[in-house]
Amino acid sequence: MQQRFDVENISCAGCARAIERRLRTDPRIRAVTVDVPRGVVLIEAASDVRTDAAAALADLGYPERRPPA
Repeated sequence: MQQRFDVENISCAGCARAIERRLRTDPRIRAVTVDVPRGVVLIEAASDVRTDAAAALADLGYPERRPPA
């Protein structure tokens, strides 16, 4: 199951490494891909990890972008 997160504040490869390192501590997550220019994190997981992954991203300082109102 692939899940996409559009997040704020990703600005460099260091950000991407921090995100990958943190999310891969969850054994349910098989793969993490970070697109720095677009601010997108893709997660491949065996089950729905959206809530936990979003919380981890926010804790790292990369909260999900809110759609415009």
